[in-house]
Amino acid sequence: MDEPPAEPLAEPPAAEPPAAEPPAAEPPAAEPPAAKAPAPKADELRFVKLPVGWEGLSVLMTDGRLLVSEVPQACFSSERFAASGNLKPQVSGVSEGDEIVTLNDETPARVQERILAEGDSWNACSSASPAHPVGSKSKFDSPPCAACDFKRRRTALGLDVALQMWLRAVKREIRFTLGVRASGIVPVKQAAVNGSQLPVDRASSSSSSKKTSSVVDLAAGSKLGGALSEMKSLDDLTSERHPVYKDHLKKGSGKGKGKGKGKGKGKGKKPSGPHLERTKVSTSFLRGEVLEWKNKFGWIKPSKPIDHPLAEKHRGKIYINVIDLLNTSSLSPGVTCEFQLFSDVSGLGAELCWVVQDGDEDWSQWKDEGWEDWESGDDEEDEDMPESNGPGDRGGRSSDWIDYDGDGKQWNVWKAPDAKASK
Repeated sequence: MDEPPAEPLAEPPAAEPPAAEPPAAEPPAAEPPAAKAPAPKADELRFVKLPVGWEGLSVLMTDGRLLVSEVPQACFSSERFAASGNLKPQVSGVSEGDEIVTLNDETPARVQERILAEGDSWNACSSASPAHPVGSKSKFDSPPCAACDFKRRRTALGLDVALQMWLRAVKREIRFTLGVRASGIVPVKQAAVNGSQLPVDRASSSSSSKKTSSVVDLAAGSKLGGALSEMKSLDDLTSERHPVYKDHLKKGSGKGKGKGKGKGKGKGKKPSGPHLERTKVSTSFLRGEVLEWKNKFGWIKPSKPIDHPLAEKHRGKIYINVIDLLNTSSLSPGVTCEFQLFSDVSGLGAELCWVVQDGDEDWSQWKDEGWEDWESGDDEEDEDMPESNGPGDRGGRSSDWIDYDGDGKQWNVWKAPDAKASK
Protein backbone atom coordinates (compact mmCIF):
# COMPACT_ATOMS: atom_id res chain seq x y z
CA MET A 1 0.00 0.00 0.00
CA ASP A 2 1.08 3.30 -0.76
CA GLU A 3 2.06 5.28 2.40
CA PRO A 4 0.43 8.64 2.73
CA PRO A 5 2.72 11.40 1.97
CA ALA A 6 4.44 12.77 5.02
CA GLU A 7 3.14 16.04 6.28
CA PRO A 8 5.57 18.78 5.89
CA LEU A 9 7.12 19.73 9.18
CA ALA A 10 5.94 23.07 10.45
CA GLU A 11 8.73 25.63 10.50
CA PRO A 12 9.45 26.96 13.93
CA PRO A 13 8.17 30.45 14.39
CA ALA A 14 10.73 33.06 13.58
CA ALA A 15 12.29 34.57 16.63
CA GLU A 16 10.94 37.98 17.36
CA PRO A 17 13.49 40.61 16.82
CA PRO A 18 14.75 42.01 20.12
CA ALA A 19 12.98 45.11 21.29
CA ALA A 20 14.83 48.20 20.37
CA GLU A 21 16.61 49.69 23.36
CA PRO A 22 15.32 53.07 24.34
CA PRO A 23 17.63 55.80 23.25
CA ALA A 24 20.20 56.69 25.89
CA ALA A 25 19.36 59.78 27.85
CA GLU A 26 21.39 62.73 26.73
CA PRO A 27 23.83 63.96 29.36
CA PRO A 28 22.67 67.14 31.06
CA ALA A 29 24.14 70.25 29.58
CA ALA A 30 27.17 71.42 31.49
CA GLU A 31 26.50 74.42 33.70
CA PRO A 32 28.36 77.51 32.70
CA PRO A 33 31.37 78.13 34.96
CA ALA A 34 30.76 80.55 37.80
CA ALA A 35 31.97 84.01 37.02
CA LYS A 36 35.22 84.70 38.91
CA ALA A 37 35.90 87.98 40.61
CA PRO A 38 38.14 90.08 38.42
CA ALA A 39 41.71 90.12 39.62
CA PRO A 40 42.79 93.50 40.91
CA LYS A 41 44.64 95.52 38.38
CA ALA A 42 48.25 96.31 38.97
CA ASP A 43 47.54 100.04 38.94
CA GLU A 44 44.37 99.85 41.08
CA LEU A 45 44.55 102.21 44.06
CA ARG A 46 43.90 100.81 47.54
CA PHE A 47 43.26 102.99 50.57
CA VAL A 48 44.89 101.94 53.83
CA LYS A 49 44.29 103.72 57.14
CA LEU A 50 47.27 103.91 59.44
CA PRO A 51 46.03 102.43 62.73
CA VAL A 52 46.32 104.08 66.11
CA GLY A 53 49.62 103.23 67.74
CA TRP A 54 51.55 102.27 64.59
CA GLU A 55 55.27 102.63 65.17
CA GLY A 56 57.01 102.02 61.90
CA LEU A 57 56.55 102.02 58.15
CA SER A 58 59.74 102.48 56.16
CA VAL A 59 59.63 104.18 52.76
CA LEU A 60 62.24 104.76 50.07
CA MET A 61 62.36 106.96 46.98
CA THR A 62 63.21 104.97 43.84
CA ASP A 63 63.14 106.57 40.41
CA GLY A 64 60.83 109.30 41.67
CA ARG A 65 58.39 106.82 43.25
CA LEU A 66 57.76 106.53 46.99
CA LEU A 67 57.89 102.79 47.79
CA VAL A 68 57.24 100.86 50.98
CA SER A 69 60.54 99.23 51.92
CA GLU A 70 59.49 97.51 55.17
CA VAL A 71 56.31 96.78 57.12
CA PRO A 72 57.28 95.93 60.73
CA GLN A 73 55.45 93.13 62.51
CA ALA A 74 53.34 93.72 65.58
CA CYS A 75 55.04 93.22 68.92
CA PHE A 76 55.15 89.70 70.34
CA SER A 77 55.99 88.37 73.75
CA SER A 78 58.02 85.24 73.01
CA GLU A 79 60.05 83.51 70.31
CA ARG A 80 57.56 80.65 70.38
CA PHE A 81 54.74 82.98 69.39
CA ALA A 82 56.90 84.50 66.68
CA ALA A 83 57.60 81.05 65.25
CA SER A 84 53.90 80.13 65.25
CA GLY A 85 53.27 82.25 62.18
CA ASN A 86 50.54 84.26 63.88
CA LEU A 87 52.39 87.54 63.67
CA LYS A 88 50.52 90.34 61.98
CA PRO A 89 51.96 93.49 60.41
CA GLN A 90 51.52 96.78 62.20
CA VAL A 91 49.82 98.19 59.08
CA SER A 92 47.45 95.80 57.27
CA GLY A 93 46.70 96.10 53.58
CA VAL A 94 50.11 97.29 52.48
CA SER A 95 53.09 95.19 51.38
CA GLU A 96 56.75 95.76 50.78
CA GLY A 97 57.25 97.17 47.32
CA ASP A 98 53.88 98.94 47.16
CA GLU A 99 53.94 102.49 45.87
CA ILE A 100 52.48 105.23 48.05
CA VAL A 101 50.56 107.42 45.62
CA THR A 102 48.66 109.66 48.05
CA LEU A 103 48.58 110.62 51.73
CA ASN A 104 45.13 111.91 52.71
CA ASP A 105 44.44 112.40 48.98
CA GLU A 106 47.60 114.50 48.55
CA THR A 107 50.56 113.44 46.41
CA PRO A 108 53.97 113.22 48.12
CA ALA A 109 55.05 116.37 46.27
CA ARG A 110 51.99 118.23 47.54
CA VAL A 111 52.51 116.88 51.08
CA GLN A 112 55.96 118.45 51.37
CA GLU A 113 54.58 121.72 50.02
CA ARG A 114 51.89 121.79 52.72
CA ILE A 115 54.35 120.95 55.49
CA LEU A 116 56.47 123.99 54.59
CA ALA A 117 53.64 126.39 53.62
CA GLU A 118 53.04 129.13 56.19
CA GLY A 119 49.45 129.17 57.41
CA ASP A 120 48.73 125.57 56.35
CA SER A 121 47.19 123.26 58.94
CA TRP A 122 50.09 120.83 58.43
CA ASN A 123 52.69 123.55 59.07
CA ALA A 124 53.78 123.34 62.72
CA CYS A 125 55.61 126.69 62.48
CA SER A 126 52.32 128.56 62.01
CA SER A 127 50.44 126.69 64.75
CA ALA A 128 53.22 127.16 67.32
CA SER A 129 52.81 129.76 70.05
CA PRO A 130 54.33 132.12 69.18
CA ALA A 131 54.61 131.39 65.47
CA HIS A 132 58.07 131.42 63.87
CA PRO A 133 59.47 131.40 60.32
CA VAL A 134 59.80 128.04 58.59
CA GLY A 135 63.24 126.54 59.18
CA SER A 136 64.21 128.98 61.93
CA LYS A 137 64.31 126.35 64.69
CA SER A 138 67.16 123.89 64.93
CA LYS A 139 67.42 120.59 66.77
CA PHE A 140 68.91 122.54 69.68
CA ASP A 141 65.56 124.21 70.39
CA SER A 142 63.00 122.90 72.83
CA PRO A 143 60.27 122.03 72.13
CA PRO A 144 61.20 120.86 68.63
CA CYS A 145 59.28 121.88 65.51
CA ALA A 146 58.17 119.08 63.17
CA ALA A 147 58.14 121.35 60.10
CA CYS A 148 61.61 122.79 60.76
CA ASP A 149 62.96 119.28 61.39
CA PHE A 150 61.38 118.09 58.12
CA LYS A 151 63.04 120.87 56.14
CA ARG A 152 66.45 120.19 57.70
CA ARG A 153 66.24 116.41 57.24
CA ARG A 154 64.97 116.68 53.66
CA THR A 155 68.06 118.71 52.77
CA ALA A 156 70.48 116.42 54.59
CA LEU A 157 68.89 112.97 54.20
CA GLY A 158 66.31 113.16 51.42
CA LEU A 159 62.53 113.31 51.14
CA ASP A 160 61.89 109.66 52.02
CA VAL A 161 63.70 109.80 55.38
CA ALA A 162 62.32 113.24 56.25
CA LEU A 163 58.76 112.16 55.40
CA GLN A 164 58.68 108.96 57.44
CA MET A 165 60.13 110.79 60.47
CA TRP A 166 57.57 113.59 60.05
CA LEU A 167 54.77 111.00 59.95
CA ARG A 168 55.97 109.57 63.26
CA ALA A 169 56.16 113.05 64.79
CA VAL A 170 52.60 114.12 63.91
CA LYS A 171 50.74 110.78 64.01
CA ARG A 172 48.94 111.77 67.22
CA GLU A 173 47.62 115.01 65.73
CA ILE A 174 46.87 113.88 62.15
CA ARG A 175 45.24 110.58 61.10
CA PHE A 176 46.55 109.40 57.73
CA THR A 177 45.06 107.28 54.97
CA LEU A 178 47.50 106.02 52.36
CA GLY A 179 46.58 105.48 48.73
CA VAL A 180 48.80 102.57 47.62
CA ARG A 181 49.12 100.33 44.59
CA ALA A 182 51.35 97.48 43.48
CA SER A 183 54.50 98.72 41.83
CA GLY A 184 55.81 95.45 40.37
CA ILE A 185 59.05 95.95 42.29
CA VAL A 186 59.90 93.23 44.81
CA PRO A 187 62.17 94.29 47.67
CA VAL A 188 65.20 92.10 48.27
CA LYS A 189 66.45 91.66 51.84
CA GLN A 190 70.15 92.10 51.32
CA ALA A 191 72.67 94.79 52.11
CA ALA A 192 72.92 97.65 49.66
CA VAL A 193 76.21 98.99 48.43
CA ASN A 194 76.68 102.53 49.73
CA GLY A 195 72.94 102.76 50.26
CA SER A 196 72.15 102.63 46.52
CA GLN A 197 69.44 100.58 44.82
CA LEU A 198 71.03 98.09 42.46
CA PRO A 199 69.21 95.86 39.92
CA VAL A 200 69.73 92.18 40.67
CA ASP A 201 70.68 89.83 37.81
CA ARG A 202 68.26 86.89 37.98
CA ALA A 203 69.17 85.29 34.64
CA SER A 204 69.65 81.53 34.69
CA SER A 205 73.17 80.28 34.16
CA SER A 206 71.87 77.69 31.64
CA SER A 207 70.18 80.33 29.54
CA SER A 208 72.13 81.80 26.70
CA SER A 209 70.37 85.16 26.85
CA LYS A 210 71.00 87.24 29.96
CA LYS A 211 68.27 89.58 31.10
CA THR A 212 68.35 92.08 33.91
CA SER A 213 65.57 91.61 36.42
CA SER A 214 63.35 94.49 37.56
CA VAL A 215 63.94 93.49 41.19
CA VAL A 216 65.28 96.45 43.17
CA ASP A 217 67.12 96.28 46.46
CA LEU A 218 65.29 98.31 49.07
CA ALA A 219 67.56 97.42 52.00
CA ALA A 220 68.53 100.18 54.39
CA GLY A 221 71.76 101.89 53.44
CA SER A 222 74.00 104.50 54.95
CA LYS A 223 71.43 107.25 54.42
CA LEU A 224 68.86 105.47 56.56
CA GLY A 225 71.50 104.68 59.12
CA GLY A 226 72.19 108.39 59.44
CA ALA A 227 68.48 108.99 59.91
CA LEU A 228 68.30 106.57 62.82
CA SER A 229 71.06 108.42 64.61
CA GLU A 230 69.28 111.68 63.81
CA MET A 231 66.24 110.47 65.74
CA LYS A 232 68.19 111.02 68.96
CA SER A 233 67.36 114.65 69.66
CA LEU A 234 69.83 117.20 70.96
CA ASP A 235 67.79 117.47 74.15
CA ASP A 236 68.77 113.86 74.89
CA LEU A 237 72.43 114.69 74.42
CA THR A 238 72.14 117.86 76.50
CA SER A 239 70.36 116.11 79.35
CA GLU A 240 72.91 113.30 79.48
CA ARG A 241 75.63 115.87 80.03
CA HIS A 242 73.66 117.62 82.76
CA PRO A 243 74.96 116.49 86.19
CA VAL A 244 71.51 116.38 87.77
CA TYR A 245 70.02 114.27 84.99
CA LYS A 246 73.05 111.97 84.84
CA ASP A 247 72.64 111.29 88.56
CA HIS A 248 68.96 110.52 87.98
CA LEU A 249 69.86 108.04 85.23
CA LYS A 250 72.27 106.25 87.55
CA LYS A 251 69.62 105.94 90.25
CA GLY A 252 67.09 104.62 87.76
CA SER A 253 69.40 102.03 86.26
CA GLY A 254 69.34 99.69 89.26
CA LYS A 255 67.30 96.56 89.84
CA GLY A 256 63.56 96.90 89.87
CA LYS A 257 61.03 95.15 92.06
CA GLY A 258 60.31 91.48 91.60
CA LYS A 259 61.66 88.14 92.72
CA GLY A 260 64.11 86.08 90.78
CA LYS A 261 67.23 86.91 88.88
CA GLY A 262 67.09 89.61 86.28
CA LYS A 263 63.43 90.55 86.86
CA GLY A 264 62.98 94.28 86.46
CA LYS A 265 66.68 94.76 85.83
CA GLY A 266 67.45 98.04 84.15
CA LYS A 267 63.87 99.30 84.34
CA GLY A 268 64.23 102.81 85.72
CA LYS A 269 61.49 105.36 86.15
CA LYS A 270 60.91 107.83 83.36
CA PRO A 271 62.36 111.29 84.12
CA SER A 272 59.93 113.85 85.47
CA GLY A 273 59.95 117.21 87.21
CA PRO A 274 63.51 118.53 87.61
CA HIS A 275 64.90 115.48 85.81
CA LEU A 276 63.28 116.25 82.47
CA GLU A 277 65.60 116.75 79.53
CA ARG A 278 67.03 120.25 79.64
CA THR A 279 68.34 122.74 77.10
CA LYS A 280 70.47 125.58 78.44
CA VAL A 281 69.12 128.97 77.41
CA SER A 282 71.63 131.37 79.02
CA THR A 283 75.14 131.11 80.42
CA SER A 284 74.96 134.51 82.13
CA PHE A 285 73.22 134.98 85.48
CA LEU A 286 69.80 136.58 85.70
CA ARG A 287 68.26 138.12 88.80
CA GLY A 288 64.78 137.66 90.18
CA GLU A 289 62.56 137.57 93.26
CA VAL A 290 61.12 134.42 94.82
CA LEU A 291 57.31 134.55 94.62
CA GLU A 292 56.47 131.30 96.41
CA TRP A 293 58.17 128.21 97.82
CA LYS A 294 56.53 124.81 98.39
CA ASN A 295 58.94 122.64 100.39
CA LYS A 296 60.99 121.38 97.41
CA PHE A 297 60.14 123.73 94.55
CA GLY A 298 58.90 127.24 93.89
CA TRP A 299 58.55 130.08 91.42
CA ILE A 300 60.74 133.09 90.63
CA LYS A 301 59.69 136.35 89.01
CA PRO A 302 62.54 137.64 86.82
CA SER A 303 63.52 141.28 87.36
CA LYS A 304 63.69 141.88 83.60
CA PRO A 305 61.52 140.51 80.77
CA ILE A 306 62.91 137.33 79.14
CA ASP A 307 62.93 137.06 75.36
CA HIS A 308 62.04 133.39 74.78
CA PRO A 309 59.07 131.57 73.16
CA LEU A 310 58.25 129.91 76.49
CA ALA A 311 58.59 133.09 78.58
CA GLU A 312 54.82 133.64 78.85
CA LYS A 313 54.16 130.10 80.02
CA HIS A 314 53.20 129.86 83.71
CA ARG A 315 52.35 133.60 83.58
CA GLY A 316 55.98 134.55 83.17
CA LYS A 317 57.17 132.70 86.29
CA ILE A 318 60.40 130.65 86.34
CA TYR A 319 60.39 127.18 87.93
CA ILE A 320 63.05 126.44 90.59
CA ASN A 321 63.71 123.11 92.34
CA VAL A 322 65.66 122.42 95.51
CA ILE A 323 68.28 120.40 93.60
CA ASP A 324 69.27 123.55 91.68
CA LEU A 325 70.06 125.62 94.79
CA LEU A 326 73.73 126.33 95.56
CA ASN A 327 74.12 128.14 98.90
CA THR A 328 70.87 127.16 100.62
CA SER A 329 68.46 124.27 100.94
CA SER A 330 65.26 126.30 100.70
CA LEU A 331 63.92 129.66 99.62
CA SER A 332 61.58 132.19 101.16
CA PRO A 333 59.16 134.46 99.31
CA GLY A 334 60.60 137.91 98.76
CA VAL A 335 64.30 136.98 98.71
CA THR A 336 66.46 137.95 95.73
CA CYS A 337 68.40 135.29 93.87
CA GLU A 338 70.54 134.92 90.76
CA PHE A 339 70.35 131.97 88.38
CA GLN A 340 70.98 130.64 84.92
CA LEU A 341 68.09 129.79 82.61
CA PHE A 342 67.16 126.46 80.96
CA SER A 343 64.12 125.13 79.14
CA ASP A 344 62.35 121.75 79.00
CA VAL A 345 58.97 120.49 77.82
CA SER A 346 57.29 122.12 80.84
CA GLY A 347 58.66 125.62 80.26
CA LEU A 348 61.53 127.73 81.62
CA GLY A 349 63.46 126.83 84.77
CA ALA A 350 66.30 128.17 86.92
CA GLU A 351 69.51 126.30 87.69
CA LEU A 352 72.76 127.12 89.53
CA CYS A 353 70.62 129.37 91.72
CA TRP A 354 72.04 131.20 94.74
CA VAL A 355 70.49 133.62 97.20
CA VAL A 356 71.82 137.19 97.14
CA GLN A 357 72.64 138.16 100.76
CA ASP A 358 72.55 141.70 102.10
CA GLY A 359 75.66 143.49 100.95
CA ASP A 360 76.37 141.09 98.10
CA GLU A 361 77.42 142.89 94.97
CA ASP A 362 75.73 142.45 91.63
CA TRP A 363 78.43 140.41 89.90
CA SER A 364 76.87 141.03 86.50
CA GLN A 365 77.88 144.72 86.89
CA TRP A 366 81.32 143.94 88.37
CA LYS A 367 84.35 145.32 86.54
CA ASP A 368 88.09 144.69 86.80
CA GLU A 369 88.91 148.13 88.13
CA GLY A 370 91.28 148.24 91.12
CA TRP A 371 92.98 144.89 90.50
CA GLU A 372 96.06 146.58 89.09
CA ASP A 373 96.76 148.33 92.43
CA TRP A 374 96.21 145.10 94.36
CA GLU A 375 98.55 143.12 92.12
CA SER A 376 101.24 145.82 92.21
CA GLY A 377 102.34 144.59 95.64
CA ASP A 378 101.37 147.62 97.75
CA ASP A 379 101.75 146.47 101.34
CA GLU A 380 99.04 148.53 102.95
CA GLU A 381 97.82 147.53 106.38
CA ASP A 382 94.24 146.54 106.76
CA GLU A 383 92.19 149.13 108.60
CA ASP A 384 90.41 146.38 110.52
CA MET A 385 93.65 144.93 111.95
CA PRO A 386 94.60 145.96 115.51
CA GLU A 387 97.19 148.65 115.88
CA SER A 388 100.79 147.39 115.80
CA ASN A 389 102.93 147.52 118.95
CA GLY A 390 106.15 147.49 117.02
CA PRO A 391 107.97 145.88 114.13
CA GLY A 392 106.88 142.33 113.48
CA ASP A 393 104.01 142.63 115.89
CA ARG A 394 100.26 142.94 115.35
CA GLY A 395 98.33 143.46 118.55
CA GLY A 396 100.85 141.58 120.62
CA ARG A 397 101.18 138.82 118.02
CA SER A 398 104.50 138.05 116.33
CA SER A 399 105.02 136.66 112.85
CA ASP A 400 107.64 134.38 111.36
CA TRP A 401 108.36 133.46 107.74
CA ILE A 402 108.68 129.67 107.52
CA ASP A 403 109.56 127.42 104.59
CA TYR A 404 107.39 124.38 105.36
CA ASP A 405 108.04 122.26 102.27
CA GLY A 406 111.61 123.24 101.53
CA ASP A 407 110.60 124.49 98.09
CA GLY A 408 111.64 128.09 98.73
CA LYS A 409 108.11 129.35 99.34
CA GLN A 410 107.82 131.34 102.58
CA TRP A 411 104.66 131.24 104.68
CA ASN A 412 103.92 134.14 107.06
CA VAL A 413 102.78 132.52 110.32
CA TRP A 414 101.34 134.60 113.13
CA LYS A 415 101.99 133.39 116.65
CA ALA A 416 99.96 133.89 119.78
CA PRO A 417 101.31 136.66 122.11
CA ASP A 418 103.84 135.61 124.74
CA ALA A 419 102.25 135.45 128.18
CA LYS A 420 105.39 136.89 129.85
CA ALA A 421 105.62 139.74 127.37
CA SER A 422 101.99 140.62 127.95
CA LYS A 423 102.70 141.13 131.64
